[in-house]
Amino acid sequence: MTTAACSSDCAWLAAVERRVGPALAAKVRHSAEVIADTLCSYGANQLAFSFNGGKDAVVVLHLLNTLLRHIASGGVHQLTAVYFDGHDEFPEVTQFIDLCELRYGLRVIRVGAGIKQGLAEVLAVHPFQAIFLGTRRTDPHGANLGDFALTDPGWPRLMRIFPIIDWGYHDVWDFMQAENVPYCSLYDAGYTSIGSQSDTVPNPLLVHRNEDGTETVLPACMLKDGSQERCGRDHVKRLQALTTCHHL
Repeated sequence: MTTAACSSDCAWLAAVERRVGPALAAKVRHSAEVIADTLCSYGANQLAFSFNGGKDAVVVLHLLNTLLRHIASGGVHQLTAVYFDGHDEFPEVTQFIDLCELRYGLRVIRVGAGIKQGLAEVLAVHPFQAIFLGTRRTDPHGANLGDFALTDPGWPRLMRIFPIIDWGYHDVWDFMQAENVPYCSLYDAGYTSIGSQSDTVPNPLLVHRNEDGTETVLPACMLKDGSQERCGRDHVKRLQALTTCHHL
């Protein structure tokens, strides 16, 4: 892949920038530059993508797919996605991953082991040099990350790339809506951060009680305070703690 081919200054990016505000446009351009630099440095065949079916991962997938179609020389490269299956996944998530596999032409490697062991198993067969992730700065362990970071000591050695590390919650939704990016149906049912079935519920802040006593659950894109994104998972932890205290 040539340097010219790796340039992120292309027509599709200019079109995106016209559809979103200037602040998000700057973040989209930076993300595109991070992805383009990575493609130029490693080559598409040496890269993988950690995909859990969540909204942040979908944004990275969409950016990756679009950039590969517009700037990769020698034809379209198939993206390799690594899915760490925790065996307690929502069926809506696994169905969405299957949909993305077809829509984006992904090669999905499904790993049943834990992330650390699973990554070692994947690299033993597919020796990738770098992996894209959809981590953002407000995620657990994301506060001190940059665009690029080697895996931590004791982990399989791999360069991690975080193209949307500085995107906010509403940036993600604004981009997906502007670009008509598909997403898992759970988000329309009030889930704002999706983990496993045992530790995730719809965000309580999106559950509204009507005058007749019924409840309406708003979609994830309508969460006003992005800092409360993980409230549906923290809520489960609080309930579990209360249950534990009750039995002490």
